[in-house]
Amino acid sequence: MPSFFEGLRRILTGQEVFRAGEDADGAVSKHDDNDELVIEPQQPISQYEGRANTQRTGAPAVIPQCVVEEVESRVNGSNLEISVTIKNMSPVPVMLDKILLLGRTHELDYALAPGIQREFVGVHNGPLLTNRSYTNSEVHYRNEQDNEYYGAIHNVEFDQQPDNTYTIDRIRFIPPIKHLTR
Repeated sequence: MPSFFEGLRRILTGQEVFRAGEDADGAVSKHDDNDELVIEPQQPISQYEGRANTQRTGAPAVIPQCVVEEVESRVNGSNLEISVTIKNMSPVPVMLDKILLLGRTHELDYALAPGIQREFVGVHNGPLLTNRSYTNSEVHYRNEQDNEYYGAIHNVEFDQQPDNTYTIDRIRFIPPIKHLTR
């Protein structure tokens, strides 16, 4: 029986884990012409020999990363308006699709070049928040080079006001980037 790591290596390289005639220490038993048992230790395998190809075919060379850089909460009476600044941190152009924030979806539909950021005013415009129930936000976007969709998950941090309402204090990116299927 092979060791755990030897068995794992065999699985990754597409080989059978358990081989007929193999002892617990990995040695292969053979019989000579007189039908006597001859035990020969296995030859050590090079670190790279027989390694499975781990790259996906058609996988993008770059997984783009677009994140919320800044958030601004504006209180106007009993109304709360939230604006966000989203930055393309990757070397490829992306098409911002939408942002999911506070249980609502706001369509962005904006092309963003590499390294560029843009402010989106009014991604939320509604009554003041009375609880902190929506703690996650997502930015969905498309890689313009291969048309694959991705999502960047963010944590929403709130600031409690003296009247027990809440505004958004910060939106923080939480890696990794999520690949979305359409």
